[in-house]
Amino acid sequence: MMILALPMTFIVAEQFQADREDIINVGAGGSGYQLETSGGKVRASGTFSFVTGIVFFYCFTISFVIHGFISKNLYNKTLPYLGAGATLLAMVTAGSRSVIADCLQVVACFGFLAYFKPNEFGKITASVFGLSSVAIVLYSQLDLFKEGIEFLSLRFEEAANVEGNPIEAFFNRYLEILMVPYHSLEFEIIGNGLGSATRAGSTFGGYTWSENAWRRAFMEGGLFFGFAFIIWRIWITKDLLISCIKAVKSNNHLPIFLFGATGPILLLGILGQPTNLGFVVFGAGLCLASMKTKRG
Repeated sequence: MMILALPMTFIVAEQFQADREDIINVGAGGSGYQLETSGGKVRASGTFSFVTGIVFFYCFTISFVIHGFISKNLYNKTLPYLGAGATLLAMVTAGSRSVIADCLQVVACFGFLAYFKPNEFGKITASVFGLSSVAIVLYSQLDLFKEGIEFLSLRFEEAANVEGNPIEAFFNRYLEILMVPYHSLEFEIIGNGLGSATRAGSTFGGYTWSENAWRRAFMEGGLFFGFAFIIWRIWITKDLLISCIKAVKSNNHLPIFLFGATGPILLLGILGQPTNLGFVVFGAGLCLASMKTKRG
């Protein structure tokens, strides 16, 4: 992931610097382009079809970067710094606040490490120092990084006029999803069927579509299956978190950071988008695999 972050960030940076009609930003078939962000730039997608692809890609990359900083002699010493540099540069050139917000969710998993393993706090400091050092070097040496920060600041300012400050917007998005069961009586007992609440379903079937993952479950499955599906997602996420905490107690730190990248998508993500679904499957499997230990 850390090695792949280098060519991925190169593509993201090229998309950031190119016009929206440039070939690197044009959709399949030569028509259409990515969503715009502030300053006439596009929301870069890297090798993926939409910006959510790089959001999740860099979430997993930063998980391994942090693990590389806190685990001595596990990776080549230069890899965490290269991965951190690529991720930080992508954050400021992607034109999306979600890249930053979701990576911060991974960093927030340090809270589990600090709570269950307070003696590991020194390793947290090492990661913060490593990431800060890379950020300072990028800012002092790369004009592209400075330009990205300027456009990113503009993006935050423009979004704040509509959604409020970044913290409010972040929690309001999640609150809107979590409040769906509270308003469940507005849905039918029997839903309209799988796929009916997607964009394709709304186009070809004449149904209403929704970008709210939990609302879509109720619209497609109705009250009974809607509740069942949401409870199932909560149950799987809870079990995965408990397993990750057990791994932390056994001095295995990687799973909890991978959970920071996977957990929010697994619980609240829009699974109808193929890239999202792929990263849920890939991330949850990777998280479980990282809990395995060698037997003597």
